[in-house]
Amino acid sequence: MALLRFDQFQEQRLYGDGGFYMSGGAAGAGGDFFTAPELGNEFARAVGAALDARWNLLGRPCPFVVVEGGAGVGTLALGCLQLPLDCRECLRWVMVEVSEVQRETAMQRLMGELTVDGADAIAPVAAISDLGRARFDHDVHFVVANELLDNLPVRIVRRVDDAVEELFVEVGVSSAETVWRAADGGATTRALHHGGAVADGVEFPLADRMALWVHQAIELVGIGGEVTIMDYGATTGELAQRPNRGWLRTYDRHRRGSDPFDLDHPVDITCDVPFDQLHRGATCMTQREWVLTHRPQASDRNDPGTVALLDQNGVGGFTVATWVRR
Repeated sequence: MALLRFDQFQEQRLYGDGGFYMSGGAAGAGGDFFTAPELGNEFARAVGAALDARWNLLGRPCPFVVVEGGAGVGTLALGCLQLPLDCRECLRWVMVEVSEVQRETAMQRLMGELTVDGADAIAPVAAISDLGRARFDHDVHFVVANELLDNLPVRIVRRVDDAVEELFVEVGVSSAETVWRAADGGATTRALHHGGAVADGVEFPLADRMALWVHQAIELVGIGGEVTIMDYGATTGELAQRPNRGWLRTYDRHRRGSDPFDLDHPVDITCDVPFDQLHRGATCMTQREWVLTHRPQASDRNDPGTVALLDQNGVGGFTVATWVRR
């Protein structure tokens, strides 16, 4: 058996050979889950309005470079790039997606659908696999990521007296069993910091990869640039109060599962975002509030997609966090 930290196990199950995203897992009606861009055009319109607002605040730079993290099959990019945005002539859209299959699908969709009379109707688009290794010829002005962070692998820890234990997974050919081991020094320090108010023995996620991604995104944009992420989550303390690892989710064909350690077939493994573990200084609001800030007219629409988008008990209750580089 191989002994893996939980984050290593999650990485393998999502992005390794035969993993969920490497074997066709995706959002959309024909996929395994819905996200805001699949609910209709209103979410893309709100993102487009945010892009125009930032473009104007920055003095209308040209090119205006937008990086989308976790772009999937390009649904948000397609929705935004079909809009008559003020920044459209200057817009450069870079999709970041680790799955080669989804990157190829996204580029095929954009190149196939965004044409008018045989000519390109949009500014250039590109797709890359890793934000941390990306190099850009121009300044980046805006980074957006919709439901990306919840898919970044997390470590699972618990405090026991003054020590910290970490969840490991013993992976066999057809089964996986969990075991607790002493956490390393770095994880112990971060766990004691973020989980200081969490009771002994209560498990909670340590979101190192999420925090790193946000840090890289903020470092990527120039002065005055914006990083906006949308996701479900809460504070570390609030997540820890959920019984039975209620902050750890699996999805398969639009159904929520319960066992991330079932090796019978690939499943999407996600974790609610502990927003207090991310970079400080974010402006946070619900997704409903954010959409209506940029698209107040959305409240007048009664189509099922917009109603779902604004539902405070559903995706409308997700958190939108925005950082502006100072």
